[in-house]
Amino acid sequence: MSSQGSTYPESIHTGSAETVLFSSLHHPGQRLRHNVFGARLVQPLGISMLPVMVGTLIGMLEGLPVLAFLYIGFPIALGVASLWTWIQITGQICEIAIHGDKVSIRTVHSASEPREQLPWKLLLNFEAGRDHAVITLGLEDYRLVRSHWDHWPELMMELQKSTFSAAD
Repeated sequence: MSSQGSTYPESIHTGSAETVLFSSLHHPGQRLRHNVFGARLVQPLGISMLPVMVGTLIGMLEGLPVLAFLYIGFPIALGVASLWTWIQITGQICEIAIHGDKVSIRTVHSASEPREQLPWKLLLNFEAGRDHAVITLGLEDYRLVRSHWDHWPELMMELQKSTFSAAD
């Protein structure tokens, strides 16, 4: 529930504490997983098909049979593009929820499905640079890039507060 005209991220009141939710520019919004995957597949598929198209053109100009090349090249390009897209959407952080000293992150893949229970983890370390930040949740480090987040100063402030509360 965000208030009109507010520049601060969404706040969710849960019991006695408040959960602050930050969304990146890459957040899928209300789009479902298959729509997000399909939209993100276009560019990798175009790039993966480029060698197939160039090879087919060269073969055609030299008078060679190219149908077998296309039958083999397209599935390989589609497989590479699908794997590339899967790695992108499962690794790109698009949502951070902060609740006291606990932090939950969601990738584009997990945020593109209706809300499920957030995986809360303790924020163990927080290092902020000029254009990026590194947070440690559990045993994993995550890198946040400033250009991906609208509310970067507020996000850094909330993460800093969460780190201090974890140290107490």
